[in-house]
Amino acid sequence: MLRSLSRVIAGLSLLLAAGLAQTAPILIVDGTGKLTGARNVDVGGILYHVDFRDGTCVGLFSGCDTPVTDFAFTTSADASAAGAALLAQVFLDGVQGQFDTNPSLVAGYSNSIFLCEALIPYAMNQIPGFDGVHIGDVQNFINQAQDKVTDVNTFRNGDTTTTASNDAVWAVFSRASVPEPPTYACLLLAGIALAMSRRRNRNRAGQHQRL
Repeated sequence: MLRSLSRVIAGLSLLLAAGLAQTAPILIVDGTGKLTGARNVDVGGILYHVDFRDGTCVGLFSGCDTPVTDFAFTTSADASAAGAALLAQVFLDGVQGQFDTNPSLVAGYSNSIFLCEALIPYAMNQIPGFDGVHIGDVQNFINQAQDKVTDVNTFRNGDTTTTASNDAVWAVFSRASVPEPPTYACLLLAGIALAMSRRRNRNRAGQHQRL
């Protein structure tokens, strides 16, 4: 019985490990070697997909006028956390490209090889007469020691495809679906471990009684 349970636990452990591996960030690279996005980016324990797109806030975020429904993040702290996640999990050097030391390899960047910026909108600007939006500005420098996320304002209709702005791109985040099997595997593993522990305790108690 214990041997069979051990085999079950070993199998579930493999399932759990596979499930956890699936949640690691997956970089999306196009045929030209440009980084166009990533899947399963961990922001505060929640997984997100992100796509790097050129255009305007108005054009990419459902009008860029209602933060609660248009934006994945609605506070400066959350936008900063998402930006930090990009720097730590996505803008990295690896087998798919040197996205940290050569920021121009990120899709949408073409104006500068020294600095590229990913814009994460989170709130509307309250300054009268200024049609703008608050963003977390992820600055990915060729010198990694300078990488940072700052809180700035930009125009809702500011276009990242223009010559003046083509060293910036919008980071469009969306919630990723959470894989269920690892959760159930954890619960099942815990239940089996508890049952085995109770069985061992009963066996020991029986041995003591016989003695």
